[in-house]
Amino acid sequence: MTSRLHSLLIAAIVCLNPVSLLLAGTVAQEKPEAESQDPPVLESAFLWKIESPERKEPSYLFGTIHIPDERVLQFNQVVIDSFKESDEFYAELEMDNMLAMSAGLMKVAMLPDGKTLKDVLPEQLYSDLDSYFAGKGLPFAGVERFKPFMIEMTLQQLEMMPMLMAGAEPLDGVLYKRAKAAGKKTGGIETMDEQITALTVLDGPESVQSLEMTLKSMKDYEADGTSMLKVLTDAYCTGDSEQITEVMMDNYDPSVAWQAKSMKALLDDRNKVMAERIAQKLKAAPDTTFFFAFGAAHFIGDNSVNNYLQKDGFTVTRLTPPADSKPAKDIKPSGSDAQPPLKKAG
Repeated sequence: MTSRLHSLLIAAIVCLNPVSLLLAGTVAQEKPEAESQDPPVLESAFLWKIESPERKEPSYLFGTIHIPDERVLQFNQVVIDSFKESDEFYAELEMDNMLAMSAGLMKVAMLPDGKTLKDVLPEQLYSDLDSYFAGKGLPFAGVERFKPFMIEMTLQQLEMMPMLMAGAEPLDGVLYKRAKAAGKKTGGIETMDEQITALTVLDGPESVQSLEMTLKSMKDYEADGTSMLKVLTDAYCTGDSEQITEVMMDNYDPSVAWQAKSMKALLDDRNKVMAERIAQKLKAAPDTTFFFAFGAAHFIGDNSVNNYLQKDGFTVTRLTPPADSKPAKDIKPSGSDAQPPLKKAG
């Protein structure tokens, strides 16, 4: 459950994960096979329009997924037009100084001096991780000084490494660069310290349990001939909130204290703060069109950013949903480069 939340919610892990940076040089840099044709346009998108009587023009919420997959860049025309008409663009994080942000993550990623994963993981889990990394052709011994939460995030990111090494960028980074290239004001709605706090809410035995659960889940997916990343990306590409929720909440048990704690930190607490900061911007600049792009799960369920904004007096309307989609069930704890402008795929 936790790693799936990471992919949908935490922008930092793809670009800043120090474990992945260490392992990247050991990944075989095979040239990806050329696609016979462009991926299809995503006719349904996680896109919402924000309106209020005090505002002349709408602003937008766009749900992303923090992966470097070409399929998620195939925007439909409504997304393209909404992005183009916006004056200011905000991701979860300001992405202008990634090296400094990576250094901040590194400070909390390491185990105390003299400690390694052998000291903090059960013997069987350590052996299973060693075998899993070896099966991917990666040296587990080289990352033994990192805390369990960082190893857990890296597990899912292993599948992204060939794409990252080939030069692909996560969806959020692509949008951020295109916004800057288009002359829009850009920024982040959260700080790096706030994301790190959410990432590290589990510590000690709780982080070990979470790591163990993620490894088991990934093995189960692979035994079925698929992967966590593929299942999550496929669900995202449908634009269906219910499918995203089902994948993200698979194996989630709100009666398990550490799971409820993680859900609250990664989702509910952040949603409330995000909505408050969005509302402040909307009220302070009623003539400005904003485009807010965060992990898609922030916009799903009764505790979503959308619903907090509606309680604050804004009207939030879904654009281009799947024709047969249903509202997702509530998610609760207990609970330098100038880029070309967005263009329609195909």
